Amino acid sequence: MQEDPDFKPIPPEFHAQMNALAEMLDEYFNPGLPGLGRGERKIGFFLTCFEFNKHGRFNYISNADKLDVKQMLKDITARIEAREKMDAAGPVQGRA
Repeated sequence: MQEDPDFKPIPPEFHAQMNALAEMLDEYFNPGLPGLGRGERKIGFFLTCFEFNKHGRFNYISNADKLDVKQMLKDITARIEAREKMDAAGPVQGRA
């Protein structure tokens, strides 16, 4: 199996920052941490960071299961594509 050149660990300059932000977000959205298991948390998050002008390369960290994140990304993509179609169709005329 060939390794994807964009699939790499979070670069060291972002690793500590992203972990600190993830911990803060999880504690903010899910009071009572530590001690809560994933199934006991109420709010999930998916934090993404990327460098401008480095197409295709990004890093993410999450408190959610990868399958839940995958579904969330599909939902977001569908929303964005629907919005683009609406924008391309032009403004909607209101009724009098």
